[in-house]
Amino acid sequence: MEQIFLYDQFYNRYIITGRLRALTALHIGAPQDSLEIGAVDARVVKNAAGQPFIPGSSFKGVWRSFTEQVLRALLGEDKVCLITGQGQRCVDREVERNNEKVNIIKYLKDSYGDNFEELAREIYRQSCPACRLFGHTHLAGKVQVADLPVLPETWCGHYDLRTGVGIERDSLTKADKVLYDLEAVPAGTCFALEVVMENLTDQELEHALYGLLAWQRGELALGGRTSRGMGRVVLEDVAVRRIERRDLPKWLLCSDWRDWPALTLEEVAGEYWPGAGGERVVQNAL
Repeated sequence: MEQIFLYDQFYNRYIITGRLRALTALHIGAPQDSLEIGAVDARVVKNAAGQPFIPGSSFKGVWRSFTEQVLRALLGEDKVCLITGQGQRCVDREVERNNEKVNIIKYLKDSYGDNFEELAREIYRQSCPACRLFGHTHLAGKVQVADLPVLPETWCGHYDLRTGVGIERDSLTKADKVLYDLEAVPAGTCFALEVVMENLTDQELEHALYGLLAWQRGELALGGRTSRGMGRVVLEDVAVRRIERRDLPKWLLCSDWRDWPALTLEEVAGEYWPGAGGERVVQNAL
């Protein structure tokens, strides 16, 4: 029987902490609302104190995009939504009703009426694996990523300022009057990561691990100008705190969650891919 863990009760919680280190300069752009003469054209996002940070949505967006790529490769393109594509397959597709096409969500709401619990379960069943983990407009995601504050001891207190020029496509020479400045966080700066994942099935945990392991290997880029070498990052010092249902009384009485025993990401992943990851047939888990 398929596991379905919604939010009607506590099943488990995973708290993942670590630090994200910039291997190259990092640019996550802020809204450009200044008309000040001499202002930088492309600034990085900052907090009220003028310090850089990484929006949790930026980290989660890259994580989701990579997970979608992996799952579409493993399961087939028609089995997993492409969030940036032409609509989401699992919530935008249409079904036949009385010789007319109706959106699947409208069909389910009309079918289940006030039976909200069963409606929620059926929406979950109809959602693709990526949406079950990260959510969509009709289903809450199970992954919460806080904004990543800078670790002050790793930041020099200044930004790199780079000047760029536009290039004429025909002549491949510098275009006239196309000059811009780009602000970036220097390489070596670190940010504190905190992720909370709740009520994961075994399958959803495995799907979440694909992206986390890729972050830890330094395979995913973040922010803008990544094609020019910027945005290379690596996730370090990862600690995973797992709270199961049987642990709930002890967890609620714990004065500081940081005192909870922590696992490494490899230890958690080893439960799914024993002996360095090659022995489990991934399709069986999916």
